[in-house]
Amino acid sequence: MARLFNSCIIFVLLITISGCVPDVPDDGDPMESPDVQMLIRLCDVHEVPLATNYKSGHIMVKYFDKK
Repeated sequence: MARLFNSCIIFVLLITISGCVPDVPDDGDPMESPDVQMLIRLCDVHEVPLATNYKSGHIMVKYFDKK
């Protein structure tokens, strides 16, 4: 189990490509992978912003770049 000490996650950018996510058939939806679902749940529980497509990721990068 990995643990982060004295670290902060600002946001998560998750871009999936069909056929590249384990446990999902090539014709399946990558977002239905148990690993991806757990990452989404962890971001939700810990209130970490999550972008799942190019446009929302671009907006987050621009926003956090200004801070």
